[in-house]
Order: sequence, then C-alpha cells, then structure tokens
Amino acid sequence: MTLAIIWAALVGGCAGGGTPHPTQSGSPVERPETAGMELCWWIVGDSGEGGAPINHLLEPYASRPVPLSWRAVEAWHANGLRVMAVPVDDVPLLRKSLMPVGAVQTQWLGQATRWTEIARGPTLAAPLVVGTDSGPLTLSAGGHLKLAMRCWSTAAAWSPEAAGPTVGALQMEIAPIFTPAPARQVLGQMMTEAEPPLMFSRLGLEATLLGEDAILIIAEGPGESATGRNVRGPEDLALPTLGEAILVPERGEARGGRRVVVVLTPSVPRAFRLLATDSVR
Repeated sequence: MTLAIIWAALVGGCAGGGTPHPTQSGSPVERPETAGMELCWWIVGDSGEGGAPINHLLEPYASRPVPLSWRAVEAWHANGLRVMAVPVDDVPLLRKSLMPVGAVQTQWLGQATRWTEIARGPTLAAPLVVGTDSGPLTLSAGGHLKLAMRCWSTAAAWSPEAAGPTVGALQMEIAPIFTPAPARQVLGQMMTEAEPPLMFSRLGLEATLLGEDAILIIAEGPGESATGRNVRGPEDLALPTLGEAILVPERGEARGGRRVVVVLTPSVPRAFRLLATDSVR
C-alpha cells in the first residue's frame, strides 16, 4: 500500500456516525463567532527547516502549560503520544518550519458532539503487540487504532450574578480507541460476532479551551517518551508505542521518520449565552 493511500486513511469517518466536512473558507481564527474545532494534519519527516530535528523545533512549546490534567498528559507521554499547546498565531510558522511532506489536510469539524475520528492507524493485517506503560498489549488482526474526539460549546466560567455575556469556551475530550474487525458474513450467514470497540479510558483527555492555543499531538518512540521526563514507558523498547501504532504508518520506516502531526484549533465565540436566559427581558 502506498504512503498516499495510507495517509488518506488516517483521517475521516466518524465514530459516532457524523461526517467531518472539509474547510471551505478561512480558519477558525477568521470565524471568531463560529464555535467548533478545526482539524489539521501534517506529515513530517526526521527534520525540518535548516535540517533541524523535529523535536528541536517543537522544544519551545514543550514547557508551555497545556489546559489538560498533567496526569493524563504524562500517561500519554508514557504511551508514545506527545501533546502540546501552541499559540494559535504560531501555528502557520510552526507548520512552515516543520516542512510537511505533501499537501496539508484540513477539516472543519464544528461542534462534534459524537465521538469523531481525528487520526486513524492502518488496518492490522496480523495481530500486533504494542508496548504500553502497563505492559504489552495484543491487538487482533483486522482491527485498527484511532484517536477520537468530541467537543461542544460551553462557558469558560458561569456566574448568575455576573453582568453582561459569559465568556465562551469549547469543551473537548480525546481518547485512543481500538476498533476490532467487523463481523464476517458468508452467504448471508453471520460467521463471527463483532467485538465492541476498546476505549482506553485511562488515557482520556478533557480540556476547556478558550481559543488562544491549538492542541498539537505527535507520536513518540519508546526512547523519546522517557527522555527528559519522569515517565514510565514500555519496558520492551522493540515494541511500537501506542502513539506509533496510530500516527506512524509502517514499521518498515525508520523510527522517528515520517509521522503525522495532528493539530486541533478551537474556534470560540466571544460570548456564551443560554437561550432561555436570553429570552427573558
């Protein structure tokens, strides 16, 4: 399977039944009154502008606080998923410095209130063992790993006594999910039963986004996950991390080679109003 086909499969679809729509005009920054999320993904290589390693180019954002539980962020690190907060205004320059390979893919998800795929690993031709911080995990053939998200408009802080409009925000949840192979039929007869999806609830992230930062997600190998952080990662470094299994297309490529960078940019209205409240004069 060519890289173009593999990467085309990484985004799309909806875990809950809705379908993301390609962005038609502008970015969320240009649509401040439209609540929702823009999904963008880039394919990057080992190095970016000036031959600088990708991790070096991301280093300015590594120490920035993220609007997420630090325990959840560390659990992601331990499983090969690095998550960072990047100022929205920095995203275009960062994308340029990372020098993405091929076209940049963008989708306007809006308020995706049902679980929606934001990245998808290839369908497994054979069982795959991934290394996690709690030990090896065997994933069955025919299934695939993905990152799924849902989001909706909310208030950053609510006070009935506050005068004027309440500041708006976007509530976001992200979780890795393994979807097993679908049920198999032969001549109309059900030969196998479909297993339910496995959600890694312990790795669920929740955040209230104010629109100032975009959320960036990138895969890490076992060595990268443990470097410079007090993180317990996979004990068997020969196994791919969960992040690699989702965001790196083929094990045949060199570790730290081409991988997907997922960028989620929130669009937050300046004010959040309850319709029932607004109707009272």
